[in-house]
Amino acid sequence: MSLISFESAGSGSPIVLLHGYIETRYIWHRLRPRLASNLQVLTPDLPGFGESESLGNSFSLTEVASAMLEWIQTVGLHRPIVIGHSLGGYVAQEMALLNQDMLGGIGLFHSTMFADSEEKQVNRNRVIEFLSKNPVETFTNTFVPGLFHQKEHEEIPKLKKLAAGQQASAIISYAAAMRDRPDYSTQWLAQITLPTLVIAGTHDTVIPLEISQKMTHFIKNPSFCVLPESGHMGFFENEEESLEAIKLFLYAL
Repeated sequence: MSLISFESAGSGSPIVLLHGYIETRYIWHRLRPRLASNLQVLTPDLPGFGESESLGNSFSLTEVASAMLEWIQTVGLHRPIVIGHSLGGYVAQEMALLNQDMLGGIGLFHSTMFADSEEKQVNRNRVIEFLSKNPVETFTNTFVPGLFHQKEHEEIPKLKKLAAGQQASAIISYAAAMRDRPDYSTQWLAQITLPTLVIAGTHDTVIPLEISQKMTHFIKNPSFCVLPESGHMGFFENEEESLEAIKLFLYAL
């Protein structure tokens, strides 16, 4: 298993927050202490991002999920709630498919159960080709602001700096892994029964609101929250509403 770097705060029932693509555990730095008043909140770096070791130059999301389940066992967590942002939501779903008995519930925060469209797959290939020829910073300087609806948000400079420091090989490998992931909707109907939180943004251009609304038809007893002034980064753009949605979901379990 690759070494997973993480931060932990608080005590009580465990909740694991997984970051998204070209991000690190930093994205949770506002929510983590606020949730930790009565929970154990763990924020790992996914393999290959931040301070966590890579799985190599080519891997699937299933392999990432397997590594995260091993980490959960190593840390000694009992049925944590796993909430994933974007890519982190794909990993959370893969974790549930591998062993949902290890989890107490999952959250899809600006994430989707549907596979990439043909257009999205083409865009993934363009990212891979671009990063094979250009510096990471050239890509992330445009990529990061595009995640926000609030284009002058104070977190953008910090996130751009962190993204620019990620390894091109990891960014490329995750792009390919996301491109090749399956459509999870059939598995939701047939297999996944975990309590599920879906958080969507009204201005999210990555995972449009109508996609998030469509997902709720595949989930048994979903909790659904719409963030009114958010693009793809609701934990920053609608911090209070995001915190309240997570708390309400947890209290209902």
